[in-house]
Amino acid sequence: MATEPKQATDDVKIDLFEDDDEFEEFEINEEWEDRNETNEGAQQWEDDWDDDDVNDDFSLQLRRELESNNEKNPTFIKIWKQKAVEEFKPDPYLATVLNCMMWTFYGMPFVQPDSILVITINSIGLAMEVIYVSIFFSYSPWQKRRKIMLALVVELIFMAIVVFITIYFFHTTKRRAMIVGILCIVFNVIMYTSPLTVASRVIKTKSVKYMPFSLSLANFCNGICWAIYALLKFDPYVLIPNGLGTLSGLAQLILYACYYKSTNWDEDEEEGKSEVQMTKN
Repeated sequence: MATEPKQATDDVKIDLFEDDDEFEEFEINEEWEDRNETNEGAQQWEDDWDDDDVNDDFSLQLRRELESNNEKNPTFIKIWKQKAVEEFKPDPYLATVLNCMMWTFYGMPFVQPDSILVITINSIGLAMEVIYVSIFFSYSPWQKRRKIMLALVVELIFMAIVVFITIYFFHTTKRRAMIVGILCIVFNVIMYTSPLTVASRVIKTKSVKYMPFSLSLANFCNGICWAIYALLKFDPYVLIPNGLGTLSGLAQLILYACYYKSTNWDEDEEEGKSEVQMTKN
């Protein structure tokens, strides 16, 4: 039974071709045509990638995508990559360190009972700010390092004085909450307005390059969240500074929107190229 299909196939071959040589020649020609079509497709694909215009467009698009991502990097990632703080100021981060210490102390049970959220969030914030200041300190020149060390020493001394006076001279949680709460209002407002220390530079240079957008947006959102929390619990010591902080964050965002288009983001790249050219000369 296995020989019948073979015999049928041989009969078809005999009917179409006069001899076996003609049939084998047909199979060879058909195989070469298939190979030529495959090779032509492969060659066309290689020619497309070898085309200079295609490569140029791809490289340009890749470069733009990388530059766009670099512009969106947070401030401290940029500092870490460039190994320099450039014209960024440590003021917002130093102010936030003191602010978080004050609010952590304010949330203690012997100062303002039932404030576990205040303690938890500000403790985490304090740890993060210490990391930020450490990174800033590591890549700062000596002049800025001296300023950071002096500011941290002053903040620690001030905090120790506040804790001592509050515990030994005020013996009720109501009075302790009032004194520490007033101080928290002052330093919270300082924290929110600290990014505005660079506002004069932004207006003068028409550039927001050294006023981090992420920090301004975070201040605005943080102020809104804490203001809502204060309204629900009706805590005026939380409401007043965070209400002002919301307005401060809004002002920073408006300033950013006004001068974003006039900012020269390639300034550092141009300065680097000019330094290289001067070195070669």
